[in-house]
Amino acid sequence: MELVHIGGDTLADAEEIIAILSRETVLRSRDTRRAMDALIGKDRIRTVSDAPEKSYVITLQDERSRVYASPISAETLGKRAERGIGEMLRES
Repeated sequence: MELVHIGGDTLADAEEIIAILSRETVLRSRDTRRAMDALIGKDRIRTVSDAPEKSYVITLQDERSRVYASPISAETLGKRAERGIGEMLRES
């Protein structure tokens, strides 16, 4: 299992991540915004930090989708997901 730090004290299993979206992407697309609103309505969104969100990490866990609002940019999260936390820890 490769874990990805997505903000605050939250880690996500890289294999469960199905999408990483920038906040701007969500705001620009009416369909994406509707899908996010539906997840918010189902209480499936979790804010991982008090800092303003820059991206959304969508995971599929036990056939249920969950969204994490992250203060980390989608680009940075994408890079972390690609290389996994193991490599990040070796670098520090």
